[in-house]
Amino acid sequence: LMKNSHLKTKFDFSSFLSPYTNNKKEIQIGIIGLGGGCDIISAWAVGEQCKKSTSCQVRITLFNCKSHYRYNKDSSYKTFNDKTPHVFRLPTTDVAQLNPKSITYGSTLVSQSVPRQNHESPLILGLPKNITYKSDPQTIDEIAKELSTFKFDVVIGVDAGGDSATGGVDHSGDVETGRDRLMLRICRELHQIPFIHIILGLCSDGESSFDLMNRFLISAGDDYLGCFPIQNSAVEDCFLKMNSKLAQTRTINIILNALKDNSETRQVQRGLSPIVPTTYLTHGYVFSSSVHLFGPKDFTKDDLMNVAKGRNAFFGDHIAT
Repeated sequence: LMKNSHLKTKFDFSSFLSPYTNNKKEIQIGIIGLGGGCDIISAWAVGEQCKKSTSCQVRITLFNCKSHYRYNKDSSYKTFNDKTPHVFRLPTTDVAQLNPKSITYGSTLVSQSVPRQNHESPLILGLPKNITYKSDPQTIDEIAKELSTFKFDVVIGVDAGGDSATGGVDHSGDVETGRDRLMLRICRELHQIPFIHIILGLCSDGESSFDLMNRFLISAGDDYLGCFPIQNSAVEDCFLKMNSKLAQTRTINIILNALKDNSETRQVQRGLSPIVPTTYLTHGYVFSSSVHLFGPKDFTKDDLMNVAKGRNAFFGDHIAT
């Protein structure tokens, strides 16, 4: 992999969108920041890339994921409608102005900082805590059905770093309870709506070692749909608009700094501090809805030691995506 064999398979947004834009004046795309935090900026950036890749009118509805209990009890967050009890509107349509010292952990301020899209989105998806697709399949199905009421032509799940695929460290001890993974499981249950999974900047969240991510990439097989460069793309343009507003340890800035690095490898300065191929950080990687997601049977002793180490770093420093 150090020879960048994964770069040989290219993902083209125009080709991907073509079946959904044929004979249509506009298409509806739902784009979900799988893990909260800066994943909403990544989702917005992918949306702008979609708009740039077709002449068809593209209406983007953005979602970011947070814990349901907080917004269910906060009267300033209204549900989108009576059919979507897990989908909330932001408390204001004003775009929040952030700076690197802004305290955003546990809030929707990053979501509020993104330019508004269709339905005055970003919208907030409130996810129950500490459930899995196996322990509570009914709730998983209910939220999937709520998303289906938007009648999207296609849905894209976006994660910066890749803990949605490898499990990461931000969970209760069971990787399936992690917010990224839970939301990804919901997206994979969408009723008759095509779905793809995009990871921007592999390992940029500092939650996965190179070895673990490498094994995931190899295991993906035909479910790996290809990659695209972030440099000179709409994704980079969006990141550049936000970089001065966020700390250098946030994923979008880790990715932007990697774009300036000509070295073969680079150390991610957060979490597990993995050393990875620089190309991991400078590309977006696209997977089908059926790609194998790593769980306990895939983990080595080193992986488990890294999870314990990473959880201490994550919860000790409140590192946000």
